[in-house]
Amino acid sequence: MTVIIQNDQLIAEIAEHGAELISLKSKEHGLEYIWQGDPAYWGRHAPVLFPFVGRLKDDQYVYQGKHIKWGNTDLLGIWILKSLNMDKKWLVSS
Repeated sequence: MTVIIQNDQLIAEIAEHGAELISLKSKEHGLEYIWQGDPAYWGRHAPVLFPFVGRLKDDQYVYQGKHIKWGNTDLLGIWILKSLNMDKKWLVSS
């Protein structure tokens, strides 16, 4: 299942599982900005390498003396919503 959000300029399609950005298209030109997952090369769409690239040693890091567990780093979170101009009105559908 996917969720589609759009405003007057862009249409974004996001996977419900893992919040992976699957498609980001310009309404004006129909231009697709996201790799469309050709399995001959790489079948996924949009790796989000924030806040870390790759895995952490023992799936944790130390911040101000505290050990913080952190698993999979292919996270989308709120970052993509902010980058999609959330100050504009959007229509959400699934």
